[in-house]
Amino acid sequence: IAQTIREADDYDHVIANHQLGGNVFFHADDPNIDQFALQSNWETGNTPDSIHQWTVQAWNLSEGRYNLNMAEYMAYDELSSAGGRENFRQINWACAMAGSYTMVLGMDIISTPAMQLQDCRTLQRFFESTDFNFMAPHDELKFAGTQYVLASPGQSYIAYSSEDSEKIGLRDMLPGLYNIRWYDC
Repeated sequence: IAQTIREADDYDHVIANHQLGGNVFFHADDPNIDQFALQSNWETGNTPDSIHQWTVQAWNLSEGRYNLNMAEYMAYDELSSAGGRENFRQINWACAMAGSYTMVLGMDIISTPAMQLQDCRTLQRFFESTDFNFMAPHDELKFAGTQYVLASPGQSYIAYSSEDSEKIGLRDMLPGLYNIRWYDC
């Protein structure tokens, strides 16, 4: 089916495939599929750190053959009742910092609070202002209060912390001149 779509598509649209839960993509070597639409399962847990680690595993398994979209995270309902906006925001950033695009299952324009939609827009605008598409998860470079790192080592880095920390940093940076921008998500 993906090959038929590819042959008929004059605009080179992204072709995605979705399967039931797990981070191992059944069609990893299909040259016609550009994106794995992830669906969480019991392995993902319900914390930002657990979903981040699970999504980093999916990113590593991709080996650059396709991109990721966290399309269905089963714990969104639970997180919503446990704290709402902050939990959504932290989970979305945890997925993005693992190299995945994010969607929120069940979020729509009519019933979603405007501030949660704005948080999604903030995430989008931030990543579109970077060269994230050339980066990979590099949490081994985190230092001090940094939780997650996306990087193209020696070129560009994104360091993230959900905590109000005065000490966010990176280790093992290559010598050079870097422009630093602080962003309060």
